Amino acid sequence: MPDFLLNLSMKQFCLFVLVLFISNLAGCKEKHTRSGTYTYTVPPDLSDGIPVASAQDHQTDTLQLGRLTKLILSDTIPNIHSVLILKDNFSYFPQEYPFSHEKKKITIRHLLTMTSGLKWNEEVSYRDPRNTELRMDISSDPINFILSRPMVARPGEIWNYNGGNTELLAEIIKIASGRPIDQFAEKELFAPLGITRYEWMPLTKNRPAAASGLRLRSRDLLKIGMLYMNSGLWNGQPVLTPEWVDLSLSSAVKRPAAQEKNAGYGFQFRTGTVPLNEGTVDIQEAIGNGDQRIFICKSLHLLVVITAGNYNNWKIKNDSKALFVNYILPAVMAG
Repeated sequence: MPDFLLNLSMKQFCLFVLVLFISNLAGCKEKHTRSGTYTYTVPPDLSDGIPVASAQDHQTDTLQLGRLTKLILSDTIPNIHSVLILKDNFSYFPQEYPFSHEKKKITIRHLLTMTSGLKWNEEVSYRDPRNTELRMDISSDPINFILSRPMVARPGEIWNYNGGNTELLAEIIKIASGRPIDQFAEKELFAPLGITRYEWMPLTKNRPAAASGLRLRSRDLLKIGMLYMNSGLWNGQPVLTPEWVDLSLSSAVKRPAAQEKNAGYGFQFRTGTVPLNEGTVDIQEAIGNGDQRIFICKSLHLLVVITAGNYNNWKIKNDSKALFVNYILPAVMAG
């Protein structure tokens, strides 16, 4: 799997060194002499799909590159025909978006693990105007709203649930694939799983609400859980890679959760342990507003889907998590 160190604002693999030489190629009758003079310049843009940029813009020492080039030209490093150097990552968002130096360090992995460091408050009710996701939802330009949020932590440092991270992931999928998240999911996920009925509410015109808008039937939620239980296979056919499933369900960062032990977060999944008999058992959860949950417990070969209507109410004592821990787990173990 890639390391997901894909910056949101930088060009993908910007070509900043282009050194081409003509040497004694096989079959050549004429010997070519190379000048030893060299001064660094930005390589030309040939409009061939390879973006170019200055080495200085990518924190690379042009003096060192110049010394290297002169060694090649003098044949101190012999018979080098060409050197192409590409550095840094994918330009998902145009430069007109408000990217500070710190925001340029946000990666896809940070978005997946809710550690972008952007200021965001979803701790209050979704009816409360202080709720940042609510403010995003009513914004005329949600992506600009998200990327305009100030930084309150270094990327990767602190977990904070942020629906804007999920919206950015959906936008990246749209930019990379050319399809909005609902169309992408329909082809790449729903069709292989036989999911034919769903509703995806819009955030703005032609933009599905990735963080909150998907409506699925219980049995289709179960299919998604089965996909993760089976390491990405559906009816023996790969839909997700095993590596992606493992990363998604493994704790990448700690969550601040006073009532939970070993609280962590993977790729959009919560991880942790729950009490069982005299010990504990590892579980992963996908959680939606209203107390919708998918519980995965691979050690017990157990998958549970619960849907409910407790929207904007996170303080119910006997919620779906309590139902799972206090009744379903003991029933499974008793059997």
